Amino acid sequence: MRMCTALLATFVGVCVAPMAAAEDSRHFEVIGVNPADGTSYAGDVLMQKTGETYRLEWSLGGKRITGTAIGDGQHLAVTTERGMALYRADGPGFERIWTSEGGFKRGTEQWVAW
Repeated sequence: MRMCTALLATFVGVCVAPMAAAEDSRHFEVIGVNPADGTSYAGDVLMQKTGETYRLEWSLGGKRITGTAIGDGQHLAVTTERGMALYRADGPGFERIWTSEGGFKRGTEQWVAW
């Protein structure tokens, strides 16, 4: 997992664009498709600036998932206790592809800013 995270960091770059003070914390509505079984899910995510990284906390159907991200303002590389993801900016939100740890398929997810 650490090797994959390092490769993702190299791929998207480790230079984080500075966020304005008002953007140190942002909320997004989330919809996605689970790669394991194709089921859909919805919830929200909080993205908080933590130095040169971001802390992410998803709330999905009563479950909490946390992660860490690095990025350049247009792309994010994310790792969680469940897997890894790549995001790209899409208007006021983000679009992502992701997989579970040891997974063979990828899921999708969209974030829309509140």
